Amino acid sequence: MATKQSKIFLDSEGDNYYERNKGLLFNEDDLIFKEIIKLNNKKKINNLLEIGCGDGFRLNLIYDKLKINCFGIDPSRKAVKNSYNSKIKVSRGTADKLNFSSKKFDVVIFGFCLYLVDIEDLIKVVYETDRVLKKNSYIIIYDFYSKKSKILPYKHNNKIKVHKNDFSNMFLWSPKFKLIKKKIFEMNKNQKKQKTKNNWVPVSISIIKKI
Repeated sequence: MATKQSKIFLDSEGDNYYERNKGLLFNEDDLIFKEIIKLNNKKKINNLLEIGCGDGFRLNLIYDKLKINCFGIDPSRKAVKNSYNSKIKVSRGTADKLNFSSKKFDVVIFGFCLYLVDIEDLIKVVYETDRVLKKNSYIIIYDFYSKKSKILPYKHNNKIKVHKNDFSNMFLWSPKFKLIKKKIFEMNKNQKKQKTKNNWVPVSISIIKKI
């Protein structure tokens, strides 16, 4: 029986992912941050959760600029240990089991992590996200995009598969959720390489409301 990807990330790959990406800094041009500002202007956000938050740099930006209570989970021990701000509550975990009380959050963010979740765990992710969200709350999904489900090898670990999909559909089958916004565009997958056609990949950002 294959080892679950969530366990691989908790055991080692989460730390490896963090080491590869820890130089990534978020500023006020960050797409998710801009969406948080818009949502907060409509209705004050009290509690926010980012899944796959790394060391909490984006959460630190949100807290610093908007004074929102920020929480984060990440599978990496190193990321949690190096979290930026003691006022931001970052803990180890994965999206299929959220150790938070029900109806706690106004916003849940998935920022480039769903493509690495075990496919069989996606139902658990939907359930747990729904459970921790209040009514009239929001989900932000920023991830690789594919109109049809695609399973691809993960170049950093041959025990892991990448899943590309339209992840908004995980929630939109239910009448409890409504799509507010979706933008599909192309992103350069490696800024250090020449920006050739092969380096651009489709991504999307979706805003979903729990009604």
